[in-house]
Amino acid sequence: MKHWTLLAFGAAFVMGCGGDGDVQLGTSSSSSSGGGAGGEGGTAGAGGQGGGGGQGGGTAGMGGQGGGASSSSSSSSSSSGGAAIVCGDQMCDPATQKCCASMAGQNCIAIDAQCQGLSADCTSAANCTNGEVCCLIFGGPGSIPTANCEPMCTGGPNGTGTQLCATDDECPMGMTCKTPMFPPNGLKQCSF
Repeated sequence: MKHWTLLAFGAAFVMGCGGDGDVQLGTSSSSSSGGGAGGEGGTAGAGGQGGGGGQGGGTAGMGGQGGGASSSSSSSSSSSGGAAIVCGDQMCDPATQKCCASMAGQNCIAIDAQCQGLSADCTSAANCTNGEVCCLIFGGPGSIPTANCEPMCTGGPNGTGTQLCATDDECPMGMTCKTPMFPPNGLKQCSF
């Protein structure tokens, strides 16, 4: 029964498009210069895991709101060379983490940890190398969906599924990058 629920969850994700509350995905980063006990504010505008802002208090996840001046840069890459993996309001380090998206939400987990939902090694082409794109793969009955870098995403029962994206530029001609109306919200897919 659990496998059918996950398959239905995956199918709903692919079929959904449009919706409200787009989560901004990208490779920009921001940090707070406020410092403080909670950290420096984090990366990619997400405030980082556990970043508490600066001396002025701040709100975790908001880049140290009230914690001092902010600065931003246009790249956010890990030591492995790939951009951080967007996972809900968290940013996963692709060298050590993957995103686990389930009906309960999205969290960064260790690469070798078991995920009871969609296991994502990527959420856009920015996480891939050599011109590859990020593909949501269903794998057939009884398997748990995954997102991996592939040369291209193709459909069909043995195909490599739907392309996940952060911008319209990643999508094939005629498609745009949209947030599906079904969970997991925060992930975007190329849609007509």
